[in-house]
Amino acid sequence: LLIYDTTFGADTFPNGQSKWASRDLADLVQSQVVNDLRMLYKADWTRRGMWNAKYFEAARPKVPAILSELLSHQNFADMYLAQDPRFKFDVCRAYYKAILKFLAFQNGFEYAVQPLPVNHFGMKLAGNELQLSWAAVNDPLEPTAKPTAFRLYKRVEDGGFDEGIPVIGNTISLTDLKPGTIYSFKVTAVNDGGESFPSEILACSLPVNNIKPALIINGFDRICAPAAFDNGVEAGFRMSEDEGVPYLENIAYIGEQYDFNRKSEWLDDDNSGFGSSHADYETRIVPGNSFDYPYIHGKSIRNNGLGFISTSDESFEKGEFDPSSFSLFDLIFGEEKTTQRIIGFPGRDFTIFTPKMRETLSRIAGTEGTKIWVSGAHIGTDLNLCGDTLARKFASEILHFSPRTNHASKSGLIYTVNSLKKNIKEQYHYINNWHPSIYKVESPDAIEPAGKGSSVLFRYFGDNKSAGVWYKGKYQTFIMGVPIETIATDEERDAFVKQLLQLMDLQ
Repeated sequence: LLIYDTTFGADTFPNGQSKWASRDLADLVQSQVVNDLRMLYKADWTRRGMWNAKYFEAARPKVPAILSELLSHQNFADMYLAQDPRFKFDVCRAYYKAILKFLAFQNGFEYAVQPLPVNHFGMKLAGNELQLSWAAVNDPLEPTAKPTAFRLYKRVEDGGFDEGIPVIGNTISLTDLKPGTIYSFKVTAVNDGGESFPSEILACSLPVNNIKPALIINGFDRICAPAAFDNGVEAGFRMSEDEGVPYLENIAYIGEQYDFNRKSEWLDDDNSGFGSSHADYETRIVPGNSFDYPYIHGKSIRNNGLGFISTSDESFEKGEFDPSSFSLFDLIFGEEKTTQRIIGFPGRDFTIFTPKMRETLSRIAGTEGTKIWVSGAHIGTDLNLCGDTLARKFASEILHFSPRTNHASKSGLIYTVNSLKKNIKEQYHYINNWHPSIYKVESPDAIEPAGKGSSVLFRYFGDNKSAGVWYKGKYQTFIMGVPIETIATDEERDAFVKQLLQLMDLQ
């Protein structure tokens, strides 16, 4: 629904422009938003009217102005989409494109829409030369959004990012990096319309010795709404199952829903009926996906004397590297898992063990002496969610683990099995409640060993379910249902990484 006003006061704005320009703006915004959402989410997204009415917010401004009503907080389907960061981005981009086009049409100039973020971000190491590469992403809804250049930003250790340098083309080689220092990079796409959102962040620390570096693979791309259901009688968000993943952070969440009854009526603000939630998060910012986890993993690896580079999972799946060039492969899966829309066009996103991922990991495992770490809260659960029996077979035969349950523990603590307590610290804490700077693991996986040579390394405190599995054969794997980046402190994480490196004869 769009509202504009031509009825209040003079027929023109102070600069002489007709107030009917507000009607043009309303039409452009409504058309753009509805068309984009019909393409991306629901083919029958409702287009309501355009009202010429004396609403204060539309009548008082001295420039073209509109009111837009897009979503209703009384509509569960609307709220499901409103909680999804991808929907937020797409619909905000639609508003932006419409306003841009209005300004261009009113002033008689050509327009260009800002580009989409790049993907396939990767690193390669050739001696002391670091090669970065990425791929532009074209917008199927907007042909003017093609990038014409890029911008590379650099961060040293835990400082801030610099102002960036322009890059023509999608590769750059850097030769001025000091071994042992952690450098982080992100890339944006640029055109005449502006600058895209940034890419994920990759980090590196060039080796200070002749030991082969680790390769860190960032497979945690997921952003999504919380787990949701609708059976016609009850509907809502199951936060204990999956709180969803905000883009960077969420300032809108106020607390967990407790009234799921669709017929529960609003009585007053203290008894507000269907959709009511607790208010214990009103003053908290909820951390989401920072896209900066190679730095966290890499810092603990560097602090234990090993160099590293990192890459995106898309770049890793291309398989353009020599497995024998790396001492360790560390795969970050955070809260990645197959996510299916319950509203709108059907689709599945964020599957962990895609066919390309399985193919690449199988090739790595075929190199004798390879060490592979895989950590993620849903690495077992995803084997069921993805609906691919070959993924389960791969997990069992190559990575040597099998899923047990996606509700392993609420203790926030894992401990070492008795046979290894002499060599490994007895227990480690992980984030399972709200934390100001890292997402919480609300529902970690329990996993079990699979096949000869595989054994339990860690268990969850309290219920003793298996949290981590170690396989030792021609190659070694360590699989854990707790993301390494959520280990509670830097000191604990450094100690955890140190003991894993020692266990795999890398120290």
